[in-house]
Amino acid sequence: MTGKSQMMTEQIKSNLIFHAKQNYLQIMIPADIQYLTILVKIIHRFLFLYNSDEQFLVRVKLAVDEIVTNIIEHGCQNSDDKQINIMCTVEGDTIIIQIKDNTKFFNPLDQNLPSLEQLKKTRSKRGWGIYLTKMIISEMEHSYNEGNILTMRIFKAP
Repeated sequence: MTGKSQMMTEQIKSNLIFHAKQNYLQIMIPADIQYLTILVKIIHRFLFLYNSDEQFLVRVKLAVDEIVTNIIEHGCQNSDDKQINIMCTVEGDTIIIQIKDNTKFFNPLDQNLPSLEQLKKTRSKRGWGIYLTKMIISEMEHSYNEGNILTMRIFKAP
């Protein structure tokens, strides 16, 4: 690892707060896209302890990546003075992920999703996040209490 990338990794780790016990993981990150890769890696390593089905874990990682990216880019508007709190719980074959931010009200469940054909026609790299997340998440709910709280449940297929 080069000196510059090692310094960045050390800085990222020093700004990352996480707590894990038994079947529960909590991570708090600044609303900065540079934290996304390490966030997803920590979640993957934690969940791998409970479920080694790589396809299932990829679904979880994709959902977290898409939602947190949208929060950073749209809710926090790339303002790294805001925090995002991610909680992950394992309950049998179900993963529950709760993502909290302290931004203005935004309910992704209220968004009208374009059809797959519309997304393909526009050939845009934008607009896929909520669409993909809704396709791979078993259940989602949103609430607001001094920030958005998105709770996702992902059931492992039998």
